[in-house]
Amino acid sequence: MAAPLSDLQNEVSCPVCLEYFTDPVTIDCGHSYCRRCITLSWGSAGGTLTCPQCRRKCTKTDLPRNLQLSNLVEISQRMSQQPGDSVDLCERHREPLKLFCETDQRAVCTICDRSREHRGHAVIPIEEAAEQYQLRFTATLERLQSELDKIVSLQSNAKKKSAEFKIKMKNERERIETEFKELQELLEKEKIHFLSKLEKEEKEILHLLNESITKLSEHMSSLNEMMTTIQEKRKLSLVQQLEDVKGFLSRFKSDTTEKPTRVSAELSNRIYSFTKELVLMKMSAKYSGACDVGGGPGMEELRIVLIDLTGDGTHAALNTLLGREDELEYESEMGECTKRSCVRDGRRLALTEWPLPLDTRDIKEECPEECYKCFTFSAPGPHAILLVLNLGQTVTEGMETIAFIKELFDNEEGLRRHGLVLFTGKEGVKGQTVDSYVQASGAALKDLIGGCGGRHCVIRSSARAEERAREGSEVMALIDTVLQLRGGAFYTHGGYKEFEGMLLKSLEVVKARYNEEAKIEEKAIQRQYEALMTDLEGEKDSAEKTKLIEDLRRGMSRKLRESERKHQTKLEGARAGAEVACAVAAVAAEE
Repeated sequence: MAAPLSDLQNEVSCPVCLEYFTDPVTIDCGHSYCRRCITLSWGSAGGTLTCPQCRRKCTKTDLPRNLQLSNLVEISQRMSQQPGDSVDLCERHREPLKLFCETDQRAVCTICDRSREHRGHAVIPIEEAAEQYQLRFTATLERLQSELDKIVSLQSNAKKKSAEFKIKMKNERERIETEFKELQELLEKEKIHFLSKLEKEEKEILHLLNESITKLSEHMSSLNEMMTTIQEKRKLSLVQQLEDVKGFLSRFKSDTTEKPTRVSAELSNRIYSFTKELVLMKMSAKYSGACDVGGGPGMEELRIVLIDLTGDGTHAALNTLLGREDELEYESEMGECTKRSCVRDGRRLALTEWPLPLDTRDIKEECPEECYKCFTFSAPGPHAILLVLNLGQTVTEGMETIAFIKELFDNEEGLRRHGLVLFTGKEGVKGQTVDSYVQASGAALKDLIGGCGGRHCVIRSSARAEERAREGSEVMALIDTVLQLRGGAFYTHGGYKEFEGMLLKSLEVVKARYNEEAKIEEKAIQRQYEALMTDLEGEKDSAEKTKLIEDLRRGMSRKLRESERKHQTKLEGARAGAEVACAVAAVAAEE
């Protein structure tokens, strides 16, 4: 089948262009050509028209189309196509698209290649063009695949982050719910406390008012009786009216009736105190962090008192609040009050560690100075009172201390407003939450936490740096809750105010002395400089003299700066010295 088909294709192919006949014509000698091919051949031959194959002369130029041969061309083209195969043909010439015009970037047939439209264009076989562009297709595909892989990776990371963010938001939402639930419980307790206190005040003031009303009624009755007596006297005759008139009137010169107690001022003050506390709570809820407890120059310290109920937990609390990576050695001796300072999250903390154990009888008799230090170190009063308790100990072991603390801080009022319980030894209680531990510990511990407004937190006695930092943030968040509820106010009472007054007076004296010493030292430096300059005046001007003068000036400036730094250091440490001095003075005053 292949050989006859090949013979047929040869017969229907033009001997000039070697392609299938296009618009075939037959000349005088019987040979057939494409009309275009024979026209071009005769056009280049001059005046004589000959057959390109047999060279016989031809006379006819108006050649009719050979329809039979044209039909054979179409039949041969259809036969050459295998079933299922398709050949792209030129729409214009119906010839296979075997070439590629690089200039126009499209496939063309052989007739298009010879046409004026593509004359001078770069034309290559379509297979060669396809091979070249296949390489470019491959490179482009690889680049797109690489970009797709990156996009898939980015999408995967985005989905992962989205899932992590949802989990984080869920945890944050749960934390907020828990925090606000605790705040609501705390506010409910505050509400009950305020209403109870208000009811008590109401009863007392109403009692005073009722007593006042009764006394006023009695006073009114007395005045009415006096007025009636005088009116009856006036009805008598003139002689009778003047009888013992001086003695009669003397009875009405001074009012002997007991006057009622005025309660209006007391009533206003008590009601105002409630209003003031409520306004502070409202403002602190709206403007959290408004209190001045920053770490900048001149800003107030955040004063925190730590009281160890069991004698072995304060060092863990100090390590956590101080944010130390290494363990702070427990340096306090029995009955010794210490104070440490640090800057945490931009705020200056003053941590006062009260004596261990806090047994008033022993300490007051043996170390009275340490008792006074407890107040002078934290004057004018603490913003937060931390009761430290090891989870391995029972709260009943520190009941005497707790009783004293309650009495010391205004019969629990100070603890209710500023106290919180800090548990240590978290690692020793495995498989049990603090809440379950508290529930199983009995009434004493519950009462202690309840007396601190339900505020409590737990830390490890020994922890890694990251754990300590996280636990320190949790403790500070609880302290911030106390600050917000109290509008940034600190706890104070008469004793604290007295010590603060003593401290301020002592500081004024110390600072005045330091300032005077600084002035004396500054004048001494200037005199020394002036004396040296006087010695140099007699010498001739020279480069060496100029250098000496410049060195003297620099030396004087350096000494003045060092003197100023030393002075500032002494001023900063003045309060610490004044605190100890006030404690010693208080002991001496008692003796």
